[in-house]
Amino acid sequence: MIHSRNIPLALMAATSISFAQSLEEKIDNALEHSQAKLEAFAQRDGFYRYAAYTNTEGKWDIQGAWNWCSGFPAGMMWMLYDYTGDDKWATYGRAWTEAVESRAVASDNDTGFQIFCSYGYGLRYASDELSADEKADYHKVLQTASETFTSQRYNEIVGAYRSWPPRLRNPYKGKFDTNIDEMMNMELPAYVAVTSDNPGLMEAVMSHADTSWQHNIFKPGDKEWEPVDSPEYVKRQVGSTWHVVGYDSATGDVVDKRTSQGDKTDSTWSRGQAWAIYGFAMTHRFTHAGRDLWHAGACFDYYMKALKAQSDDYIPYSDFDAPVTEDHPRDTSAAAVVASAALELYHFTQDEKYIEAAEAILSDLTSPPYLSKGTDYESILTKGSSHYDAHEEAGTIFGDFYFIEAMLRYKALKSGTEPAEKVGRN
Repeated sequence: MIHSRNIPLALMAATSISFAQSLEEKIDNALEHSQAKLEAFAQRDGFYRYAAYTNTEGKWDIQGAWNWCSGFPAGMMWMLYDYTGDDKWATYGRAWTEAVESRAVASDNDTGFQIFCSYGYGLRYASDELSADEKADYHKVLQTASETFTSQRYNEIVGAYRSWPPRLRNPYKGKFDTNIDEMMNMELPAYVAVTSDNPGLMEAVMSHADTSWQHNIFKPGDKEWEPVDSPEYVKRQVGSTWHVVGYDSATGDVVDKRTSQGDKTDSTWSRGQAWAIYGFAMTHRFTHAGRDLWHAGACFDYYMKALKAQSDDYIPYSDFDAPVTEDHPRDTSAAAVVASAALELYHFTQDEKYIEAAEAILSDLTSPPYLSKGTDYESILTKGSSHYDAHEEAGTIFGDFYFIEAMLRYKALKSGTEPAEKVGRN
């Protein structure tokens, strides 16, 4: 296994060509494996056919369309249609996309995951396949979802979209929690803002990104949230994230901070850090705000520093501040998200640190024990996790989604083709 961080700089140029060729072959094999796993998943029928995680034996834990991950299967199918040109993936994509349409009018903090990753990815990856009527319908569903999401979750006083409580439809009542995951869901209103020429909506997206940076990310000069003598205290590092920030919905004041899916209040959950990197890179794509690009880079730099301090490869553990023990799960989903984000950051900056990181991560993800080839896992990747306290590793549907996206972004980069994410690009 070749890691760019272990190669002396003087040898980097000599090894880069063979490394890239080897990685491209591994990616082609992993994409073939991905198609087999996803086609088996696509055969599922009925309302209860969605999943977020496998159990420890690798079998999907099936749930209904209300699951926060219900949009990811369709998105993967659309991406594989674009990759293969095989009409079966468009057939699957249509069916799985239309099955989640009701989520466009549901009160959900993950409407972006549910609707943009299905309908939005259909428009992105299958514009040659969808009819004019289908495209119009897809745009309408995206607009409806964005309107629902914004009216029920955006609070102008806080300047952010609410994550929790998940079913409270009035964003000006009750405690107002925003998790760092919500940065990912900004792709839905950002896309609608650009395609419908709605500057007010884009202002809400930019405000959410700025508020997340201000309060979810630790920066020079920021104060620690927990006192040093608290059992929840962890010494913060610049660029690290708090998972959740709570606000007073009437005043916008911060009332608490916590890392809900991590070890302690002040620790950094690795997938939350991955959401931040990807989220700021994505909002930069739409807002063209240089600060979003800088924010993504700062979060990325912390992630890589923390990863190298903790892990012997490029797959993080669930919590960057928790001790590495047999009970501390790895999280391939965090790695997949960062790989995809790093490739977008490389597109914007041409900074070699991003492409080197993406290649190293993908080299690990396309290799055992992280690729499920030769195992009984129904997911594409093994060794994901839901949260630190689970103490068990599992497959994740969102890890598979961003893994496929990262591999296809890498292939597009190497072939010199236009990125699929054209809307919002500079």
